[in-house]
Amino acid sequence: MKKSLSIFIVLLLTLLMQGCDSATQVSYNQLIEKTKSWKEPKVAIWYYVGSDKDFNYFHFHDLNKKEIYKVLKNEMKIEYNFELTKDRNKWKVMPWGVQAKQEKK
Repeated sequence: MKKSLSIFIVLLLTLLMQGCDSATQVSYNQLIEKTKSWKEPKVAIWYYVGSDKDFNYFHFHDLNKKEIYKVLKNEMKIEYNFELTKDRNKWKVMPWGVQAKQEKK
């Protein structure tokens, strides 16, 4: 029983640690191109989720879609830079995609 629990904990920790490793690296220009399309305007939203030593990370949520991207820090400046976090309360909504259209109104 203890061995099964230990294996489960190791697997769980491994999956949690891979969260940002699974981010797709794109250039700043590629990221901006991606912000121009979405499926459902009521759902689509871009978040800045923090930075590590080398990258700025972004989550995109849309209808049946969640994607994670990373852009080299030297390609873009983030005013409110903070450490990469999984705490959604700290994430910042980016003025991209649908948000950009709403802000122009």
